[in-house]
Amino acid sequence: VQSVNRALEREPDNVEALRRAVALNVAAEKFDAAYAVARGVQKRRPQSGLGFELAGDIDMRRKDWAAATTAY
Repeated sequence: VQSVNRALEREPDNVEALRRAVALNVAAEKFDAAYAVARGVQKRRPQSGLGFELAGDIDMRRKDWAAATTAY
């Protein structure tokens, strides 16, 4: 977790680090933190679908199929 956080401090838009941050938070069942990462990407990169993809991935892990469908 610390190495991912350091990577994001140096490169806040590092896609691999963002994906890992979401995955680590989801694995630890820290869904609010995972959604915070996804929403941050949505705000910083509004033209990119990455933030919505990350949110959909979180929703899938939570088995919230309707929310995942909307996000994707």
